[in-house]
Amino acid sequence: MFYLKLIDKCIGKKEYEMYQDIPKHSVGYDNDLYKVSYNEYLEKMNYYVQNLTKSFDDKFQCQTNRYIFYVDDTPVGEVGIRLVKNDFYLKGGSQIFYVIRKSYRNKKLGYVLIDLIIKECQKLGFTEILANCDTNNIGSNKMLAKHGKIIKTYSRNDGGTSNRYKIIIK
Repeated sequence: MFYLKLIDKCIGKKEYEMYQDIPKHSVGYDNDLYKVSYNEYLEKMNYYVQNLTKSFDDKFQCQTNRYIFYVDDTPVGEVGIRLVKNDFYLKGGSQIFYVIRKSYRNKKLGYVLIDLIIKECQKLGFTEILANCDTNNIGSNKMLAKHGKIIKTYSRNDGGTSNRYKIIIK
């Protein structure tokens, strides 16, 4: 069984272990919970839940719902859905982000994950999703291309390139 659960309802040892299996720097995702103690993890997650999920996030100029992706009862990834499509996202930001723990990669779970993200976005009233993906991330590009189309490829400030997808929600 595959499902998403809001992050404020799942802060425990299994989730902590998941974050230890996600590299510090993954493509498009920085894991600031990697190699921290369990107590530090609890403090950071509780701070996040109290201050960032329920309020305005100044960095991205909108509220972000964050979820844990589960396969059966095992946490295997994190998802973020930014709730407001503002100028930042219209010009180039990604409304969604996701990461799958290292030990569960290359198992085609990304296809299941994007289906769950689309369903959640539909519940939130979205009619489309704008998502960015590093051109070197072949698996993620395949997954996004299955559901949407590239509307542009652009150069980033770090010298890399990304594809921008539009996914229409029916």
